[in-house]
Amino acid sequence: METIIVKMVQNKLTKQLETFTHNQDIKNAINYISGKGSNFKHEIVIFYNALGLNKDNVTAGNDIIKMQKKKGKSNDKRRGYHMIISFPEEITDTDLVIYIAKLITKKIYNNGYQVYYGIHSSTDNLHIHIFINAISYYINGKKFHFNNQYTYDLSHWLTEEVIERITCY
Repeated sequence: METIIVKMVQNKLTKQLETFTHNQDIKNAINYISGKGSNFKHEIVIFYNALGLNKDNVTAGNDIIKMQKKKGKSNDKRRGYHMIISFPEEITDTDLVIYIAKLITKKIYNNGYQVYYGIHSSTDNLHIHIFINAISYYINGKKFHFNNQYTYDLSHWLTEEVIERITCY
């Protein structure tokens, strides 16, 4: 089985990680993940949910912005992360992908960060989009720290988890 790919969304112009500096950037990401943004005509969203936020895309975006303002972090340079987890084409079991999405987002949420996520099937492979509020909801506004090792470790852990789940069926 191919490795599961984990990446963070980059700004198309700067090739740096997207920062979600403006409120509208956060709302646009949440709308995209839920399939209710400008992508609604061509994006197939088979599941979406949230942890620490309302599932409604409009409310979730506004809740992230309110929480960041309450923590005094609404002017921070990096206010969120958009992670994409792509599965090999042979992984077609949506229940398995939903299970994996719930595992990952629970892990992030339990570390103090609100998450909004959706599973898309509009390409040749199932993939999960996760928006992570970079500001902790309960640790005095502590920031989520991301580096390349994080995606590498997550990718390998996920590949092992999926292989284990497949062999258990």
